[in-house]
Amino acid sequence: MRSIGILPILILILAACTPARQTIQPWQLSDLRLLELPNTADPTSDLIAIYTRQIDNDFQIRLDILDLQPDFDINFYILLDTTASGIQSKFSIAPPAISSLITNQRWDILLSFPHNGYPQAFLTDNFLPKPILFPRIQHDPLLDTVTISFDRNILSIPKNLTFQIFLTTPDGKIILDQSPPISNMLSNPIPTAPLIIAFSDSFPAFTPAQALRRWDGAHTGPTGERHGLKHILTNSEIYNIPVVLLDLKYPTSISALDFIDAIPQVQSLVRHNLLLLPDVIFATPDDLNLLSNQSIASSFGFPVSNFVYSTDGQLQASHRLQFVNLPDRSHLLRQAGITLIPLPDLSHNNAPIQASNEGLSLEVRRQLLATALSSDPKDLVILGGSLPYSTWGDSDMSMASMAYIAAHPWIQPLNANQIQSFYTQPIYTKYEPRSLTLPSYTIFTSLGSPTGLDSIHLQAQILRNLQISPRNTITNLAWQMFFSLTSPSTNPVYSHLQYQYLNQVESLLTASRWVESPTTNSDCSQDIDLDSINECVLSNPNYFAIIETDGGRLSFLFARNGNQVHQLIGPLSQFFVGLSDPSLWHIQQGPAADPAEIPGAFSDSDNPFINYKIIAVEAGLLNLNRSDGQIDKVFRLVENGLSIDLISRSAVSIKIPLAIDPQVRFHPGWKKLYYSKTSMDSFKWGVLGSTSVEIMSIATISAHDFYESASLLNKPENPDLDYPPGHFLPFPFALIDISGMGPFSANILIQQ
Repeated sequence: MRSIGILPILILILAACTPARQTIQPWQLSDLRLLELPNTADPTSDLIAIYTRQIDNDFQIRLDILDLQPDFDINFYILLDTTASGIQSKFSIAPPAISSLITNQRWDILLSFPHNGYPQAFLTDNFLPKPILFPRIQHDPLLDTVTISFDRNILSIPKNLTFQIFLTTPDGKIILDQSPPISNMLSNPIPTAPLIIAFSDSFPAFTPAQALRRWDGAHTGPTGERHGLKHILTNSEIYNIPVVLLDLKYPTSISALDFIDAIPQVQSLVRHNLLLLPDVIFATPDDLNLLSNQSIASSFGFPVSNFVYSTDGQLQASHRLQFVNLPDRSHLLRQAGITLIPLPDLSHNNAPIQASNEGLSLEVRRQLLATALSSDPKDLVILGGSLPYSTWGDSDMSMASMAYIAAHPWIQPLNANQIQSFYTQPIYTKYEPRSLTLPSYTIFTSLGSPTGLDSIHLQAQILRNLQISPRNTITNLAWQMFFSLTSPSTNPVYSHLQYQYLNQVESLLTASRWVESPTTNSDCSQDIDLDSINECVLSNPNYFAIIETDGGRLSFLFARNGNQVHQLIGPLSQFFVGLSDPSLWHIQQGPAADPAEIPGAFSDSDNPFINYKIIAVEAGLLNLNRSDGQIDKVFRLVENGLSIDLISRSAVSIKIPLAIDPQVRFHPGWKKLYYSKTSMDSFKWGVLGSTSVEIMSIATISAHDFYESASLLNKPENPDLDYPPGHFLPFPFALIDISGMGPFSANILIQQ
C-alpha cells in the first residue's frame, strides 16, 4: 500500500497547454460500464471498474485501479470504435504488446497516454496524430482513479460506442491488465455492494476529559493520532455516508453529547437519514432498562427506533429489527418475526484494519468487489467495530475511507430505510443468544473480609428491593446506579470491580423509603447496604444522612422540601467506577478497591476507609472517634442542613463531593443549570430553579467542579494544555477540599 497525505494528489497531464474544461460532479452508478474482480498479482495496476459519461463539453472515461500509486509507471491506451464503416484496424504507432490484438475489432481511434510524454490521438486513415482532439488524463492516487477526457464536439460519440482499455509497462512490451471490449450503453443489472457501517462504544464519557477525548482526542485511538466520534459524524455528513451508532443512546453518552453541544449535529444527521440510532439495552431487566433509556433519549429529541441493540444479545420482541452477533456477517436473517442484522467484529484489537490513510484497506476493497459481483443478491458487507479501537475514528483515515466510498458509486452504504427493505433470508441455523449466566464474584468489605454475599445473590436481592420500592426520584437514581454497575463488561476484572460497589444501591433505596415517610431517626444498628458493617442514619422530616463507620464519612445526604426531594452528596461510584489505573485496583478491598473512589464527604484523605468508633448517638447527633485516636468527628443535623466538628491532633484534609440532583443531567441544556459561587470562607454549588448547597468553614477551602473546562471543549483536545482539576471529575460533580490544623467545623447549608 502507498503512504500519502490526506489531501488529494492530482497529477494533471495535458496535451499542449489546453486547460481542462470540466465541472466537478460526482460519478453516478448509472455511469458504470464494467466492474470486475481483481485478476492480477499486482494491485497497483489491477483494473477493477470503468465508467463513462458526458459532462459539459467533455466525454469522459474513468478507470478505477485497485491500488493506484502516486509514483505509478503505467502507460494507458484506449481503442475507440466510433463508426460501423468496417475499416480494418491498423495503428503503426500501437505498442508491441497490443498491436497483434487490435485487428480483432474495428477500431478507428487510438488514444495513447504514455507514462512519460504527452497524450495523443491516432486515426486509422492516416496513422498520424490528430492534434485537435487534445485528450487529457487526470490521476487521483487517493481515490485510485484515472479520468480521461476529450472534447465531444470535436469527436462525435455515438450511443453504441465500443472501446477497450490496455495498461502496459512504460516500454509497451508487457500488458499489465486489460478490459474486454466495452459498450457505452448502460449495463443491466448494475452490480452493487450493499454496506452497513456500525460502531459500538460510540461515546463512553463520564467526565469532561473523557468526553473531549472520545469526541476529538489527541494521541488516542489505535494509531495514537487525532481520533474521535466527531470525525465519524463530520465525514458522514460531508460524504453522505450513512452510519450506525449502536449504543449512542446510552443515557450517559447522550448527556455528555449535550455537555459538549453536539446534540444538534447528531439530530441533523438523524433527520437526513445519515445516522441510525437503535434503542439500546445494556443491563437487566431488559424491559425496564429499555424503557428507562427510551425515556431519556426522547427527552433529548431522539424518538423510539424500530431498531434495537442489546449488549446481551437476547432477542427483543418489542422491536422488528435487531443487531446481533451472527456467525454469518454477510446476510440479514429472519427469525421469530425479527430481522437480525449482523454486528461487525466488536473486539478491541482493530484487526483486520478497515480504514487507512489511503482509504479502505485492500482486504475490504476485495470483499466489497466480491459482494458486488456475487450471484446472491442478499449478500452484503458489515464494517465498523468498537470505535475507540477502530481506525475509522482517526481524523485522516475516516476522511480517506468515506471519500473512497463516496467516489465509488457501486459501493452502496445503507441507511435505516434501506436496511429495513433489504433482502432477508430464513435462518437455517437458529440464532441462540449467549447464556445469561451471571458471574459469581466474592464481595468484600473495605477491611478485606467477605461480606457473605456473592455478586449473584447481591444482585438478585437488590433487584427484588428495587422492584418493590416506591416510585420517586431517588428510586430512579437507584435504578440508574444499578444499571450502571451491572452492565456487562468484556473485562472480568472490571466486572468484579463494579460489583464491589453495587451494595450502595441499597443506601439509595433506604433514602427512597424515607422520602415517602420522612421520620426522625438517629440510629447505628442497621446494615443498610448489605456490606456486613452497620451504618448510621441521622434524619428528620427535612434531611436524611447516611454515615459509614469505615472512614467516618457521610456517604449520602438528601433534603426534602414539600413534594420535592434532592440528592446533595453521594460517592463517585454512584456514577462511575474504575477511573484509576487498573494496575492499582485491589478487588479484595471492596469499596476501597479503586483508589480514585471518593466514598462520600468528610473522608480522611490519608486513609478514606479507616475504622471509626461510635462514641455517642443522640437526637440528630453522631460522635465518632478514629481508631488510631487522631481525629474526632461530630455530625449534627441543624435547621438549615448539616454541620461537622472535626478535632484533629495534626494537619488534616477532607473532601466533600457534591452531587446535587444528578437526574438533571438527563435533560437538554443541563450544564447551564449548574452554577457556583466562591468566597474566602465558602463555596456555593447549586442548580437553577432547584436547590443549592453552601459549604462554609474557617479552614482552608478549595473547590473544583465539572463545569470548569466547559469553555475549552469547543476545541480539539490539546495535550499541551493544563486542564483544570474539574475537567477530570465525573458529571455532575463538584469537589471541595478542606484542610486545616486542630479543631475546625464545616457547615453544609442547604437553600431550597
